[in-house]
Amino acid sequence: MNEERVMILRMLAEGKLTAEQAEGLIAAMEQSAPSGRVPPVPPTPPTPPTPPEPPSAPSLDALFDAQYKIGDAQTRLAELQGKLGSALQGDDGRVTLPFGLGSFNIGQVLDEVNKTITAVKVDTVRQAKQAARAARKDGHRFKIQARRSGIKLDAEVNFDTSDFFRNLDFDSDERQSESQTWHVACELDKPVVIANPLGRIRFVAGEGSSLGVTAVTSVWHETEEGRAEILSRVTVTGVDVPDSAKSNRIGVVYDERKPGDVNVDLEIALPFGVTVEAETLHGDIEGEDVPASLTKASSIAGSIRLRNWASPNVPGTSSFTTRSGSIDLKNHKAWNVKAISESGSVSLHAASLTGAELSTRSGDVSVLQSEIVGDVKMESSSGDVSAADSNFAGKLIAQSISGDVLLDKLALGSLDSSTSSGDVTGRALDVLENLRVRSVSGDIVLDGVPSVPVTADNVSGNVWVSFSQPIASMVSSKSISGDIDVKAPDGSSARIALVSQSGTMECTATGFVQASADAHRVEGALGEGQGTVTLHSVSGNVTVLRA
Repeated sequence: MNEERVMILRMLAEGKLTAEQAEGLIAAMEQSAPSGRVPPVPPTPPTPPTPPEPPSAPSLDALFDAQYKIGDAQTRLAELQGKLGSALQGDDGRVTLPFGLGSFNIGQVLDEVNKTITAVKVDTVRQAKQAARAARKDGHRFKIQARRSGIKLDAEVNFDTSDFFRNLDFDSDERQSESQTWHVACELDKPVVIANPLGRIRFVAGEGSSLGVTAVTSVWHETEEGRAEILSRVTVTGVDVPDSAKSNRIGVVYDERKPGDVNVDLEIALPFGVTVEAETLHGDIEGEDVPASLTKASSIAGSIRLRNWASPNVPGTSSFTTRSGSIDLKNHKAWNVKAISESGSVSLHAASLTGAELSTRSGDVSVLQSEIVGDVKMESSSGDVSAADSNFAGKLIAQSISGDVLLDKLALGSLDSSTSSGDVTGRALDVLENLRVRSVSGDIVLDGVPSVPVTADNVSGNVWVSFSQPIASMVSSKSISGDIDVKAPDGSSARIALVSQSGTMECTATGFVQASADAHRVEGALGEGQGTVTLHSVSGNVTVLRA
């Protein structure tokens, strides 16, 4: 650059450049030449803010605490409405404030507060169900991981709020109860029908040949006159009959032309051998130690609970249905039982039946320590299906869509079980005829299976079958992407065919003689080859192991 500057100055001295031209050339060279300085470091871009963590699911303790706070708020609201309304409220429904501040309708204000509490209650139940579903999903995942690691883990998470708010009862000075009892003659050879839309029905053992009917009516109103007026509109039909007449239908009738809060509970003392039917709206149907035959029990929101119900030898099917309630039959002796609930659980415990059909959509279905000489059908859409320590002489059908099927220590004629995303687990199954299990994405685990025909098909889940007796029957299992493992005890006699397109194929059972093998198929035999074991997977591994 110094040589160029000297040249420009020489040309300026010789008159070849003017002073302005020389100055411009020198300035241009200084701008284009590197300065030798370290270029400045560009500023560091600002760190983006960390997004807030998503709110965690509320704990069950917090949800229960919120529910009790809601109940306390509703209790205080009822007390405020009664005391403030009776003290200040005029005939027109308005409350006049002192000092000329105007007036307002206390009923409208309290209605708005009650709507807010109801909204909080609904949101609390929604959060509880979300937390329960999340916990159930995690528990299901952990259980599968533990099972694949050789660890048996049974953990169930259930959270049911259906009975919590329905059974809230606020005692106050505004409640009045009245009890009445009648003895009604009935025709023992015809069914007795009990209908109660205002409360529950409870059956007890009676004496003699007549019905004992006790009605407990409870009403709520802020005034004594109002409570008396509501009581006058409640009638129990079929009880005020002449001594010579007979009545086989008892019902509760309520004149709803005027509003009012009322509840009627019926207690029915049944004579020996009578056949009875029961209907409720929101009340439960209960009975214990009753030597009668309940052929039909239906409710909209109530549960059905029967204990030690020893029905006489009356052929036919007892039908129990409810929408949101549960069905629980313990030590129940009858012919066929059909129990259906839309969202509640269905259970049999220590029952003795000819046949059973148990069904629910979102609840669980269970049978424990029962004797059923005919066919049994158990199904649920999203709940678990389980049976344990029971004898089923006929065919057992156990089905669920997203829930698990759990079978433990059962003696049964045959088994047909299927799930979509749930697991099928069977242990110590004494099957006489055949066993068929299907699943789409859940695992199939069968431990302690006798030598009967077995079919276990899957799509993406694994299949694991262990026999308690030497195999001498037909065993077939298919899967798309899952592994198939079969344990064969010593002394098994079966032809072996293992097929897999991309997985491994192996037989380590005692006495296996390989006949042929290629990249996708292995064939051979155990013993004399009386039965057949065919395992086929597209991308999974297939193995016959020594038990």
